[in-house]
Amino acid sequence: MANDGGVPGGVSSYWQDVAWQLSGTSLAQLVGIAGLPVLTRLYTPQDFAMQSLFLQVVTYATAVATWRYEYFIQLPKSDDDVRALSRLVLSLGCITVLVLTPLLWIFRDAVAGPLGNSEVASWLFLVPLTAALFSWAVAAQQNAQRLADFRTSGLSELAGKLAYVLTGIIGALIYPGAFGLIITTAVAAVGKLGFIFARRPTWGRATLRTDVGAVPRVRSHYGRLATATVVSHLLSTSAFAIPQIAVARLYGAEVLGQFALVLGTIFLPTALLGTAIGQVYYQRAAKQWAGGATFATLWRDMAKKLLLIGVPVYAIVALLSEVAYPFVFGHQWHQAGEFAVWMSVAAFASLVSSPMDRTCLIVGAASYSILWSVYRVASTLVTIWLASALDFSPAGFVIAYASQVCVQYGIDLCMSRRFSQGRLGIFARN
Repeated sequence: MANDGGVPGGVSSYWQDVAWQLSGTSLAQLVGIAGLPVLTRLYTPQDFAMQSLFLQVVTYATAVATWRYEYFIQLPKSDDDVRALSRLVLSLGCITVLVLTPLLWIFRDAVAGPLGNSEVASWLFLVPLTAALFSWAVAAQQNAQRLADFRTSGLSELAGKLAYVLTGIIGALIYPGAFGLIITTAVAAVGKLGFIFARRPTWGRATLRTDVGAVPRVRSHYGRLATATVVSHLLSTSAFAIPQIAVARLYGAEVLGQFALVLGTIFLPTALLGTAIGQVYYQRAAKQWAGGATFATLWRDMAKKLLLIGVPVYAIVALLSEVAYPFVFGHQWHQAGEFAVWMSVAAFASLVSSPMDRTCLIVGAASYSILWSVYRVASTLVTIWLASALDFSPAGFVIAYASQVCVQYGIDLCMSRRFSQGRLGIFARN
C-alpha cells in the first residue's frame, strides 16, 4: 500500500464540498427543528412512541430490502458497474414490497407483540414500502456524491425534511392519532428522490436502461461485503432498538415517548455536521484507497475538527437541556430534558466517531463491522439486564445506557484510525 496521500483536489476543495453538503443538511435540520415543536403539540408522547417502534421495524427491513447494495455505489471505478448496482437496488426493493407487504399484514399481531405496543400492528404493512423508498433515496444520493455533486446531495436533504414536517402537520389535521408520524419517513424519501431526479434526470433513465446481464456480476463482486454489511446493520439496529423496547416494557409508553424524543433530537448536531462531513470523507477516502494510498491524514483532519466542534456544542446542550426541552416542546416533555443531559455525552461520542464509521467498508474489513456490532448488542443487553435486576429508575437506565454507548464509539474511533493507516491486522482479506 502506498504512503498516505493528500486530499484529492486540495483541502479547500474538500471543505467546499462539505460546505455544499452541510448547507443543505443545515437547512434541512433547521426545518426539522422549527417543525418539531409543532409536531410535539399535535401528537402525544404515546404517538411518538408508536412512531419510534414502527421505525425500528423499518430499520430492520432496510437491511433485507436491498441487501445494503446502495452503500457501495461510490466504490466501483466503472460507470457501468454503478448503473448495474443501481438497477440491483431498484429490483430488490420492488421484490421486497411485493413479498413482505402481504406477509406483514397477515402476521402483524405476531410482529407487534414483542414490541410492547399492539397498536403499531395496524401500520406494519407500510414497512416494506417505507424501507424500499428509503433505500432508493440513499442510492440516488450516493450516486450524486460519487459524481461530486454535493450541491444536489445536500439540497435533497432539505427537500426530504420539508416533506417530512409538512406530512406530519397535514396528517395530524386530517387523521387523528399517529398516522401522520408513521408515514413521514416514506414521504420524506419520496421528496428526496423527486428532487434528485429533477436535478439529475439522466441517472434514472440510465439505471433503467442498464444491461440486465451486468447485475449478477456486481451482485457477486460486492456480495460478501454486502452480506457482512447486512449482518452488521441488523446487529446495530438491534443495539438501537432493544433499549427502546426495554424502556417500553420496563417503564411504559409514556417514558418511551420521552426517550424517543431525546434520541430524535439530541443527535441533531451529528446529523447536521457529522453526516455532511462523513459523506464527503467517505467519497474522498474511497477515492484515495482505490488509487492505492492510505488516508490517515484525512482521518486526523476530520477527527480534530470534529472534536473542536463537538466539545462546545454538546457542553451547551448538556447545560441547557433540562430547561430547554419543556420550554421548546411543551411542559409534558420535562422528563425528556432530564434524559437529554446524560444522552448529550453519548451524542458527543457519536459526533466524533460516526463520520468515519464506514472506514471499514472502504478498506474491505467487513468482518470488523460484524464484530463491533456484536459487541454493541452484547453490551446493550448487559445494561438492560442490570437495569432490570437492580431496579434502575428511568434516569438511572439512561445514565447506564449513555455510558456504554460512549465506550462503543470510543472503540470504533480507534479502529477507524488504524484502518485509515492501512493497518488491517486480522481483518485483512485472505
